[in-house]
Amino acid sequence: MSGDSEQKMMTSRMAVEELRRGNTEPLARHIENGGAILLGGMHPDDRARLARLVRTGDPLMRGEKRQNNYECKIRDCFLIVRVFYWLGNGYPGFSNTAMDTAFHRAVEDYESNVVPRAPSRTAESLYRHAWKPYLRRYKSGERTPEDESMVHYQSLQEFLLGLKRSRPGQREAEARLSWFYREFMLKGEQFTIHEIQARSLRMLLDTADLSPEPWRPHLRLYFGRGNSLIDEILFG
Repeated sequence: MSGDSEQKMMTSRMAVEELRRGNTEPLARHIENGGAILLGGMHPDDRARLARLVRTGDPLMRGEKRQNNYECKIRDCFLIVRVFYWLGNGYPGFSNTAMDTAFHRAVEDYESNVVPRAPSRTAESLYRHAWKPYLRRYKSGERTPEDESMVHYQSLQEFLLGLKRSRPGQREAEARLSWFYREFMLKGEQFTIHEIQARSLRMLLDTADLSPEPWRPHLRLYFGRGNSLIDEILFG
């Protein structure tokens, strides 16, 4: 087999794998590029997906959609949490011109450990179709179970971790902490953190020359630790 034929076969296999996940773009590109051996190497189920795509515009049946839907939710939760980390680290928010933002970094993190049957997003897709809808749900009080169980309990922790690792000066620490407080410390909102994270927060607030007083009502410790310990950490 020639090198060109081997390359076409590899591209065909990749296009079929993505079709099984509901991602049609590699297949469309392969067809446009004249992938002649594609159909002959297809399993009957894959040919059925392709026929369904041509007839309906969607290659997946309902059962496949439900499975993909949950896996894509897991992917988006992972990506959102990583955005919190990289924003804490000091990377900028999304921009149509910048190529190294918190969203690009989050996508790179995901692509190193992809969830099966959940294709990666672009930075723009992450911003428009995962991050912004999450913010709307968060601020409207209409959060999903996945928002609560996979994102909320990690968001402040990851933000603080990114901020700590970036070793910010006073102005940077103040700007990032003030942004998180303004956007996410809504009335009645609480974040559960570990003792070590409470100590990191106190250190970062000291760096930023910010009072811990406004933060205190929004914080509680894991494992049912009493208020006295977190008060000691923040105000001691």
